[in-house]
Amino acid sequence: MGFRQTRGEFNYRIDIGYTFKKDFGDKLLLLRCGLYNLLGNPPEEDIVDFYSVHLLENCLPYGSISFKF
Repeated sequence: MGFRQTRGEFNYRIDIGYTFKKDFGDKLLLLRCGLYNLLGNPPEEDIVDFYSVHLLENCLPYGSISFKF
């Protein structure tokens, strides 16, 4: 049994996001937006390639609107 001589690459990811939630009694509006991987070097398998919009290298914007009634 041998010992590892080198370290593997350190992967990290910093995301930012904002969520707005408004309650209308029995109805709920939820808005979310942000940037995935604003700073970092996540592994390639964590990067989704089917988005058409990329900022910088692998920085991806995201957003969603949900309305529950």
